[in-house]
Amino acid sequence: MGRQGSGGDGPAAYFIREAEVARLTGLSRAWRYLLEREGRFPAARRIGRRGKAWVRAEVLCWLESRPVVSSSEAA
Repeated sequence: MGRQGSGGDGPAAYFIREAEVARLTGLSRAWRYLLEREGRFPAARRIGRRGKAWVRAEVLCWLESRPVVSSSEAA
């Protein structure tokens, strides 16, 4: 998890890399990129020539906006 600043204060105001986004969301890279292209997942930011990262606060906000499904509904 990177601590590269995004201009804000506090623990939610920094960039996170691919592995951390995967751990937080439980979604595959391909599925997240599809959602991102459709505008249904926060867009990654370029942090260098080849690097990409997500704003942690945006990913956490996206997670909180997801509907909660109980285990009886999922079955």
